Amino acid sequence: SYAINNVGRLFAWGCNDNGQAGLGRLDSPVTEIENVSFFNDKVLVQFVTGSFSCQAFAMTANFGVYAWGQNVSNL
Repeated sequence: SYAINNVGRLFAWGCNDNGQAGLGRLDSPVTEIENVSFFNDKVLVQFVTGSFSCQAFAMTANFGVYAWGQNVSNL
């Protein structure tokens, strides 16, 4: 699961066996809500998850596009 707070910080918790929480490690489940610190110096403008939340995608204000998690389609 994910949440973005009122200043644009991204948080994640729950399933992370494919790294889909974006925390830089593979442990599952993530039982505490954790800040996805990679984005602390970026302004998120859009965020979506893929099928079954096994991957995640984000776009920043300066048009940076990021993806993480399971990659069964080799994209």
